[in-house]
Amino acid sequence: MAPLIPSFLASYLAGVFGLIWFDLHVLDLGDPKLRTSVDIYFPIWSAFYSPAVITALIFLWRSRQQHWRLWRLAGLYLALIFSALEISFIFDLGWIVLLLEFVMLSVLFRMIKQTSEKVRYV
Repeated sequence: MAPLIPSFLASYLAGVFGLIWFDLHVLDLGDPKLRTSVDIYFPIWSAFYSPAVITALIFLWRSRQQHWRLWRLAGLYLALIFSALEISFIFDLGWIVLLLEFVMLSVLFRMIKQTSEKVRYV
């Protein structure tokens, strides 16, 4: 579990940076005045989704999975966070929708954790 936390956080930050860069430079989204400035959008969006990251880390910490199964669970949590972030950025969703996303992500994290602990691997 010890190397998982810094790797998870570094992957989260690198993924957010990559998604924001892709949205601004390839999809040409964002405010016209700040369109090419990843420096402005990156801290904002990485801070917006920090509650989801903290929730994912708590579920990972409480998980009974070990070794590669725990890493796979972390990758799935990151994929869900990145999907929610990308949808929010593309559609420019409001605060209420962001809060609903956090609730939905927490429920998904819990369901995935419970399901992964019930499944027996051969």
